Amino acid sequence: MTDLTVATWNMQKGFGTDFRRDPARSTRVIAALGADILALQEADRRFRSRAGVLDLGALHEATGLTPVPLPGPTGTRAHGWHGNLLLTRQADVQDVRTLRLSGIEPRGAVIADLVHGEKPLRIIAVHMGLMRRARVTQAAELAEEIAGDDRPTLLLGDLNEWRRGTASALAPLYDRFAHAATGKSFPAPLPLFPLDRIFISHTPRAVDAAVREHGAGWVRLMYAYPSNFSDEMIDTMASLDTLVKYIDMPLQHMSDRMLTAMRRHTSKRQQSELLEKLRERMPGIAIRTTFITGFPGETQEDHEELLEFVQEFGFDAMGVFRYSP
Repeated sequence: MTDLTVATWNMQKGFGTDFRRDPARSTRVIAALGADILALQEADRRFRSRAGVLDLGALHEATGLTPVPLPGPTGTRAHGWHGNLLLTRQADVQDVRTLRLSGIEPRGAVIADLVHGEKPLRIIAVHMGLMRRARVTQAAELAEEIAGDDRPTLLLGDLNEWRRGTASALAPLYDRFAHAATGKSFPAPLPLFPLDRIFISHTPRAVDAAVREHGAGWVRLMYAYPSNFSDEMIDTMASLDTLVKYIDMPLQHMSDRMLTAMRRHTSKRQQSELLEKLRERMPGIAIRTTFITGFPGETQEDHEELLEFVQEFGFDAMGVFRYSP
């Protein structure tokens, strides 16, 4: 198995907690990360030529990391695209494009298709906006950008969002990605919020690659959102002997009115058909789910509709949570 170390860092234009810009210090920090793929945010100054704040030659000598070539940086002396600099080591870069993200602030993403260790991989390096409304739109734009492509994908960067679940501005990404465990990172002197995030795709090709990579071991797919769970994904799961026939799929509700209120991007009919397909194509599959009761606006009729479906379907395991704002 080929190990791959990835990291993301908002380097704050090279300034440290002493309010001094020190490229050599930044290089030492990057070297200590030991990353094969590194996404940097705020790697350029903000104004005029937007000059980069690193000595890229010294960085390569110290780490072996090389910047992904961009179709056009956002300044005559800039390292990156809207401050986003993506660096790789021992990777064959096949294609690179940039994406301008919506919002008042100038934000963008670098999207690179590469091969690492003879395996295809897409990297999305991004720095999202400070305003929540902008982040919701930007997350949707990123999800749309990769829709229909099952290349294994890593999305990483300073996403400026600490919330998780349906309340998160990043919810549009949950259909395509699983969230990797990342710690609190902001503010740097006393980290309280996990703003720097890494997401990993759970596309059919990614599932297949994971099972083959782990040989005779077992792989279990966790927390799969229903709104974009394709027939291809079901077929992939059914075809792999080493994939545990178990799935945790958070349905949250079975009333169309409540699914809309929760912004689940799906319907009762779609969820019901998906569950039937899972049982039909994978006999014996264990299905676990979670539901929320007491969501604002829920009526007794909505609640009874949920209870009726639960009784009829018969889940293998289920968690029910009372809504808490």
